[in-house]
Amino acid sequence: MRKSLAGLAVAATAATVLGTTAIPAFADPVPSDCTVTRVAWDTRSMTCTNRPAGQHWAFIMVCTSIGGHDWYDGNVVTGNGTSTVSCGAYPNDRSYQIQYYN
Repeated sequence: MRKSLAGLAVAATAATVLGTTAIPAFADPVPSDCTVTRVAWDTRSMTCTNRPAGQHWAFIMVCTSIGGHDWYDGNVVTGNGTSTVSCGAYPNDRSYQIQYYN
């Protein structure tokens, strides 16, 4: 699945101006309780083992294709678990992030 950076930038800007919290929120690229694994040439998974029980999160990364760069997001996980991204393009291994949902 593709994720639009423009929409996230607008939400973050609006949240900053209005003093509210943007959803989704981004944290450090890879939290200390999470590991990223290469599943296939175009697929990566993030497994986290110390997330709060009710926290909803997903693994996201940037992939590069002939058309340029785009964000791809994995399945949403609640608490501990694994979120997997398959982009059908070339993953940028330094673009990993975790995305939180309220």
